[in-house]
Amino acid sequence: MDKLLSQAVSVGELRLFDVQFAKYITEANGGKPVDELTLAAALTSYRLSLGDTCLNLDKAAAFGLYTHPDIDPALQTLPSVRKWRDLLQQQSVVQVVSDDDDQPEISAPLILDKYNRLYLSRYWRFEQMLLSVLRGLMNTSAPVVDSTVLTRRLNDVFKQTNDPNSETDWQKVAAAVAAINRFCVITGGPGTGKTYTVAAVLSILQALQESGKNLKVALAAPTGKAAARLTESLLNSEVVPAAFKDLEALTLHRLLGLVPGRIAPRYHSGNPLPHDVLIIDEASMIDLPMMVRALSAVSDDARVILLGDKDQLASVESGMVLGDICGLLSETRLSQQKSSDLLTLAGIEVTAHQGPLASMSDHIVYLTRSRRSNDQSGISELSRAINSGDADACLTLFESDQYPDLRLFDHSHQHIDEALRAQVVPAYQSISALGDPAIALEQMRDVCVLCALKRGRSGADGINLRVRNMLQELGDAATDSENYRARPVMITENSTSQNLFNGDFGIVWEHEETLKVCFPGESGVRAIAPSRLPRHDTFYAMTVHKSQGSEYGSVIIILPESDSPLLTRELLYTAVTRAREKVTLIANREQLISAVVTRSQRQSGLLSALWPGVERTVERPAKRPIFDGSPEQTELDF
Repeated sequence: MDKLLSQAVSVGELRLFDVQFAKYITEANGGKPVDELTLAAALTSYRLSLGDTCLNLDKAAAFGLYTHPDIDPALQTLPSVRKWRDLLQQQSVVQVVSDDDDQPEISAPLILDKYNRLYLSRYWRFEQMLLSVLRGLMNTSAPVVDSTVLTRRLNDVFKQTNDPNSETDWQKVAAAVAAINRFCVITGGPGTGKTYTVAAVLSILQALQESGKNLKVALAAPTGKAAARLTESLLNSEVVPAAFKDLEALTLHRLLGLVPGRIAPRYHSGNPLPHDVLIIDEASMIDLPMMVRALSAVSDDARVILLGDKDQLASVESGMVLGDICGLLSETRLSQQKSSDLLTLAGIEVTAHQGPLASMSDHIVYLTRSRRSNDQSGISELSRAINSGDADACLTLFESDQYPDLRLFDHSHQHIDEALRAQVVPAYQSISALGDPAIALEQMRDVCVLCALKRGRSGADGINLRVRNMLQELGDAATDSENYRARPVMITENSTSQNLFNGDFGIVWEHEETLKVCFPGESGVRAIAPSRLPRHDTFYAMTVHKSQGSEYGSVIIILPESDSPLLTRELLYTAVTRAREKVTLIANREQLISAVVTRSQRQSGLLSALWPGVERTVERPAKRPIFDGSPEQTELDF
C-alpha cells in the first residue's frame, strides 16, 4: 500500500497531506496497518481537496483508482464494496451511522453511512446540520400574509395579464413563493431577473408588515465583489421601498461576525441574526461549512431567500450546496397544495405538477426567460448550448457569421498575444489617459481575461505578466516599480480593518501627490496606500472562479492547451456568462468539446437526502490526471 500511495503522490493523484492523514488514522486505529482502511482514509482526504464532502465507495470500486501510466496497475486491486465496507466497520476509527440514528454521538474520526459514503466526521456533521436547518425552514410556516395586500402588491410590481394563453410570469411566481414560504430559492442564468425579483419581494414584504413597522433585512453574498453588485443593483431598482435604499449588502463573513483567529462567529444558532429576512446572492459560490453557519444563524421566524445560478461553478471549497438543493430539475415544479396556496393567497394560477415531488420542490423557482434585449445574441445562444451539453452546437455558433459577438481561435501564444494587444492593452491605455479614478474603475469593467488556471504561461499569473510587459513596451507601465498609474489590483485576503475583502478590486492612481490604490467608495473613491493593503494581485486577468459575481463588456477566455480536470461545463458556462457584449475564446477544439461534455462531479449526501431516489450520475473521463507536470498546470489553486 505504501508503494501505491507513493506513486500516486508522485504524479499528483494524491497529496502528501492525504498520506500523512492516512498514517494518522492507522496510528489512531491501534497502529496495525489495514490496507483497505489506509487507502480509504487517503482517498477521503483527497476527495475533500477536490470539493467533495465524502468518498463514495461504490463509485471508487466501479471506476477503479488510477489510469496514469506511472502507477502500477498490479497495486490497484480493490476489494468488493461489500468486503471493503465489512473491513471498515471492524475498525475503531470508523463509526457506522444509519438514517434511524437521532443525532448520534460521534466518537470516531471517520463516518460510514448506509449508502457506503465515507466521511471525515466534521463534514458528516456539516451535512446533517444543514439538512436539519433546511428541513426546519421548509416545515415551519411563514408569518400569515394578507392575501388582499399580497395580490395587490404583486400586480403593482409585475405586469398583470388576463390572457389565459400567456406565458407564466415566473418572476411573479418567485416573489409570491418567497412571500408565503420561510425558505425560497430563486435560480436562473444572467439577465433572467433574479435581482429585480428580490427587489419586488422587499416591496411586497414591507407592504405586508404591520403599519409603522419597518422590515429588518440582511443582504449578503460570499464575496465583497458580489455584495457590492447586489447593493448597487437594489439601489438602482425602482421597486425597492425608500426605507431600504440605504441597505448595504455584506459579505457573509462580515454579516456573521467571523473574525480570523476566532472559531465561533458572533451570530449563530444560540445568538441569531436580528433580521426578519436574510437574502443571500451568488449562493452557488457558498461552500458547505459557510452555508451551515449562515442558515444556522437565522432566527426562528425569519425568511431566507437564496439567489444564484445553479449551473455555475460550485464553491472552491467542499460541497455543491446550491446544486444539491436545486436537484437535477431545470424547471419549476410545484405541488397541488402549493399551487392552491398561490391561487388563494396571491391570485396566481400555476399548473401543479402531476406526480411525486420532493418537499424541496415547493421552495424553488427557476427563472428561464432572459430579460435582456439581446436574448438572441450569440452569448445567450452559446450559454444555452453549453448548459445542454451540445458541443456541436457550440462549434456551429462560433463558426456562424450570424454572431459577431463570438470569436474562436485555436490555442497558441500568438493568438493570445494578438487578443491581448487588440483588446486589453488599448483598454488600459484609454483608462490611463483618464483624469478621474472613479471613471477608471467603471471602465475596468469593459474588458477582462478569464483563465482556467492560475499558474503557467496561459494561466492568470502568466497573462498578467504578459499584459504588463506589453504596456511597458509602450511606455504605459513602470519598469522599476510594482505600482504604476492604472495598475488594476484585486484583493485576495479579507481585511476587516481596511474594509477590504477577497475579490474587491481597485486601481493605482495619483492621490495627494502620491500613488495610492483607489477603491469604489460611498462618495467617489477611497484611496489606500499600497503598503497598507492586505494580500493582492495585479489583475488584467483572473481565474474563472474569481470572476463569479462579476460582469464585463468583453471577455477573453483562455483554456489550457492540454486536457485538465478543471475543464468542465460549469467552468465554461460561468466564463461565457460573465460577458455582456463579446466573447473571444482561445482554445483547441478538443478542449472546448471536453469542457462542454464534462459535468462537474462532486460527491455528497445532500442531493439524495433532499431529493429521495435521485443520485447525480458520475462518469469518469477516460484520461483526466490531476497533475501532468506540464508548465500549463503547475498549480491548481484559485
